[in-house]
Amino acid sequence: MRIIKSIGIIVLSVFIGHFTYAQDGATKAVISKYKLPVNNDSLAFEIVYGKVWQLFESDINNVLPLINTMRYFNGRMQNKTNKVFYKGMLYNTLGKYYYLIARYDSSIFYFEKSISVLKKDSSSKLFSYHHVYYLPSYYNNLALVYDEIGFYENAIHYQYLSLNEVEKIWKYDTTVVPLNQLYITDFVELAMMYSNINDTAKSISLFEKGLHLAQKSKSEEIIHYSEFNYAIFLIDIDSLRIGKLYLDSSLKYYKKNSLNYNVTVGYANKALLYKKQHYNDKAKALLNRAYLLSDSLGFEELHQQIMYQQFYLYYDLKEYNKALNIVNSYLKVNRTIDIELSNLCSAMADIYRSRNNTAKEFYYLNKAFDISDSIFQADRISKAEIFNSKYELDKVNYKNEKLIDRNKKLDEFIVKQRFNNRVILALLFIVSVFAYIIYLSFRSKSKKNKEIAIINAELNKKTQELTNSNQMLEKIFSVISHDLKGPIGTADVFFDYLNDESANISAQERNEYINTIGKSVKSTHILLEEILNWSRNRLGKKVAIIEVDLRWMVNNIFKSLDDTIHTKDILFNNDVPQLTKIKTDKGYLNIILRNLISNAIKFTNPGGEIKVSCVNVQGKNIISVMDTGIGMSKEFVQNLLKSSSFQSTEGTNKERGFGMGIMICKELTDSLGGNIRIDSEQGQGTTVYIELPV
Repeated sequence: MRIIKSIGIIVLSVFIGHFTYAQDGATKAVISKYKLPVNNDSLAFEIVYGKVWQLFESDINNVLPLINTMRYFNGRMQNKTNKVFYKGMLYNTLGKYYYLIARYDSSIFYFEKSISVLKKDSSSKLFSYHHVYYLPSYYNNLALVYDEIGFYENAIHYQYLSLNEVEKIWKYDTTVVPLNQLYITDFVELAMMYSNINDTAKSISLFEKGLHLAQKSKSEEIIHYSEFNYAIFLIDIDSLRIGKLYLDSSLKYYKKNSLNYNVTVGYANKALLYKKQHYNDKAKALLNRAYLLSDSLGFEELHQQIMYQQFYLYYDLKEYNKALNIVNSYLKVNRTIDIELSNLCSAMADIYRSRNNTAKEFYYLNKAFDISDSIFQADRISKAEIFNSKYELDKVNYKNEKLIDRNKKLDEFIVKQRFNNRVILALLFIVSVFAYIIYLSFRSKSKKNKEIAIINAELNKKTQELTNSNQMLEKIFSVISHDLKGPIGTADVFFDYLNDESANISAQERNEYINTIGKSVKSTHILLEEILNWSRNRLGKKVAIIEVDLRWMVNNIFKSLDDTIHTKDILFNNDVPQLTKIKTDKGYLNIILRNLISNAIKFTNPGGEIKVSCVNVQGKNIISVMDTGIGMSKEFVQNLLKSSSFQSTEGTNKERGFGMGIMICKELTDSLGGNIRIDSEQGQGTTVYIELPV
């Protein structure tokens, strides 16, 4: 019955959209309010279109008169190409409106109509231009609706279509800013969709790419959009501290710019954060605030989600009467059959089981099973992976084409090089013959002595080079052993926990330990790759100066050491300003900062703090790594920087240290033309300053 009713509404609205162009009272009011140019239908249409999409972010209660005005001006247009294209914009607007009021079947209908219109008449040059630049965003909108109703395979399919369309456009035009921003949001939204099918690894990978692209774009709106969605994901996987930082920052931006939809979403997710932190009263208050805001602004889809969240808050607190009141309201307005409805029915059955109401318990259990059977979750996940594989295959084919072209050029170079090598060998042979003749002519004793002296000098030079290479290899192995000690030690501790039969480890704790070991092994793998790349440069005595995003680098180092920091409950603050760029050797700076931060963790007591910052003073970039640890005496600091031998010390958790990290940092800093200094006092913590030339 619900489907028949929705189809009737769609048919009626399409009928009205095609055959009513009369200027009613509401349309006249809109024309008067915005002083629309009634003699220019296209311009008037675009002005109203912009106003509608502004209201979608703030208050949609007054949207319908504006949409009817768009329909009025579209109906009056005489130019066929313009009329068809603007009709696509009208359908896209209707799709967004129905999405926000939770009429998902109507929303899908109009979004698909907007895509169909753009593909219909590609012969017109004007239409073709609009087709190119609007189609990716229409795919993106349709993907969001399918994601909302739980059809994740459809959502991921259309999201990849959006990505592919943008990449096609970039082959001949990379200057369209909205398209570049859409490309970033595609990755962020894909990450959220993969999190919905519990593919956490894929989700994190996509989030990291989206955040990186957002930082490069320097758009405050896109940066906050990416961080806001990442915060929601982090809270969902219980990474609460970092999630709260991103969420608070984004909420401040959205409040400042009156973006009420995102403000309401932020309140709901902060309430979830409070719930996970067991601040239940705060969670209730914030959810109620989000409930009232979504209701007053007409965000019906969001309003339903908040009711769903309220139900589970009271359900988990066993306040069943309040939970039942909320779910009754939810069932009155909800028009979809999805996994959320199935979960609600299961929870309702649990409530009635606790009240010994067997009839209602049985009714809601059956309803939950019926809904679950209709969803086909496993099939959706497999289809999503197929779409992902197709997308990755397209990218691989594109890279292969580039590699084939590159190989052709290399083959041409090799042919030329072979000819040059033959010429050089011939010259070497001639030179050798002449050298031999000269040797036979002048083989006096004094000449022989001079030749022997030259040979000895060459041997001494080669011996010195071999000695230097051996010393360098020893230092490289020292770097490897020093940097790998932390993550391997972490894995070893947790292996001991798992092997200790007397520890009585629960299944949940065992899974957490295994996850921690996995992260430690992954960070060890990343360390090995970085150190080996650095060691190759050291053996070749190469310093590659490039522009480095310092804040991004510090965040990556922090992530790789997150398990160690978490184990000691240390607060880590990255105070490096956004978009701080330093021109230096990326590998050297990464090794320096990783060693300094690892030492700070090692010598900081549980509950302490580590802070990394950067300032530019008198033509120098000064990076500081501050900790609140056990500190060092002035004599120890002086010996540490001057001595060529390692000094054994012990960390706050009995970690071993030999002064090797500081020795390595000093050597690498010298190679970069910089300076290192240490400010420390026993019991008062340590601050290490790295001064690098601009």
